[in-house]
Amino acid sequence: VSNMAFMGLIMLSQNDSREESIIKAMILGIWLEFNYMDSFPIFFVSFALTMLIVRLFDRHIGYSVSEFILLIIVSLFIKEIITYIMAWYSKGYNQEFMAFLAYRSFWVLLGNLMLIPIVRFGYSKMHQYILKKAQNLYMR
Repeated sequence: VSNMAFMGLIMLSQNDSREESIIKAMILGIWLEFNYMDSFPIFFVSFALTMLIVRLFDRHIGYSVSEFILLIIVSLFIKEIITYIMAWYSKGYNQEFMAFLAYRSFWVLLGNLMLIPIVRFGYSKMHQYILKKAQNLYMR
């Protein structure tokens, strides 16, 4: 399960306030709720809570590649645990936790680790574009 949008959100929200980051995570969660049938409120709650937890600690993490990879791994793991809890309570999901970790969470983490270079490349291109547009505004 690709979490490129969630990884991009974590990267883009590093300079936002805690409230802005949580609101953006809620909006992304609602958007995913519209795309998956019978999933409400799993994505909404798991994205918002994960962003809240990540934002409590991300000020202590720098902007290097290794620190970003660590932040992504921790945030995806937190999101998967919250997703499991939400599915268990709200949807009657009955798979054991260790089986969930082995059969879903491990593969989600592994698969998304391979997508990190794409997210970082997209972020750097977007950041360059925004800086260029901002520079053009000040040149007028």
